[in-house]
Amino acid sequence: GWSFNGPSWSVSIEIFMYFVFFFVFAFRLRSLFAPLCLAVLGIFLIKHHDVLMFPTIADTVGMGLSCFFIGGLCHMLYEQMLRLNSHQQRLAGNAIAASFFFVFTLVLLATYGAEWAGNAIGDARLVYILAVFPLAVLAGVTENVFRKILDNRVTAHLGDISYSMYLVHIPIQVGIMCLATSVISINFTNGSTIILYVLTCVAAAEMSYFFYEKPAKERLRNLLLGASFGTPLSEGKRAAE
Repeated sequence: GWSFNGPSWSVSIEIFMYFVFFFVFAFRLRSLFAPLCLAVLGIFLIKHHDVLMFPTIADTVGMGLSCFFIGGLCHMLYEQMLRLNSHQQRLAGNAIAASFFFVFTLVLLATYGAEWAGNAIGDARLVYILAVFPLAVLAGVTENVFRKILDNRVTAHLGDISYSMYLVHIPIQVGIMCLATSVISINFTNGSTIILYVLTCVAAAEMSYFFYEKPAKERLRNLLLGASFGTPLSEGKRAAE
């Protein structure tokens, strides 16, 4: 539900998406039809949430369904692209990257007041869900200039800590606002304030990732995979040594 930590609503939605995901696989609904129908259902909930019984729930569930299963459709498309020869993959990758930059430029122009761009894209949120995010994902994994820019250790590490950063950035904003209202005066229009905020978020995400998220994932991996094979992974490593 809604809380002081704005992004926390998504955690419950994500858990629900995992249940739906495993339900789809449990009934062997692995064709294009199942994720396509669920993505369309998500778009329907977003578009018509205001006339449904629980509009806030319908809207957030709709965002979860559409984003989650459009991501699955992107993966299915990527698998098909891998069947192309290297020249065809480069052409497709460059076309996807060009489409991403075109759509993203339109969205930026609309955001900063270009009326013609706003009329062209319509509902900006749906454009992000249906075009910007899918094209960005595909541009990041196919052969093109965009991928070469992103394919380095720094961006890979930022990807590792991105979920932690997603969860901590709002509590940090709340902390800064508390300081600004009761302790010190903060100029939020100053560029150095934004830089300090970003660096604080990165530092908090680093600590969250290395001291909580990464050890927790390792424990779960040992517990679940170890149970599957009868021996915890850490014991198996020690025995092998």
